[in-house]
Amino acid sequence: MQHRLCECGCGQETPLASQTNRSRGYVKGEPIRFINGHNRRKSPVEYVVDQETGCWIWQRGINAYGYGRAYDKGKTVQAHRLFYERNYGPIPDGLDPDHLCRNRACVNPDHMELVSRAENVRRGAAAKLSMAKARFIRAVVLAPIKPSRRALAAEFGVTVAAIQAVLEGRSWKEAS
Repeated sequence: MQHRLCECGCGQETPLASQTNRSRGYVKGEPIRFINGHNRRKSPVEYVVDQETGCWIWQRGINAYGYGRAYDKGKTVQAHRLFYERNYGPIPDGLDPDHLCRNRACVNPDHMELVSRAENVRRGAAAKLSMAKARFIRAVVLAPIKPSRRALAAEFGVTVAAIQAVLEGRSWKEAS
């Protein structure tokens, strides 16, 4: 039976997740990050670096959706937004930092890209496409033998309109 230590620093082993819950980062049968209630404890460090991914994993409070909670000027804020603003300045109205690494607990500002709320939702956990798949779709339609948009839609489990939006640059835009 695999266990790992609670990330609050208490030294206790965490239980295994009884079910998968993507919003909390639980995968059935795998150890969870914190013992119940320990995610609210104040860790001596804000984040630790995952050497494999380069993610800066938030070590303090985590909200119900898996995002880090931080305190700034007496207010509770999302930790990834705070780190983005520390590094790049204020986030313009109408834009959200999107985790390109897909790890909600990551606060590495280099793993984020500012996108519209609609684009952020399209890229969310339920998204069937990814930036890599969008690049593939764009490349394959330039090939000498082109698959149809309908064939691409069937291959990726999306609509023809979703393929068209990728090709026209309305979704899965490349960072400028």
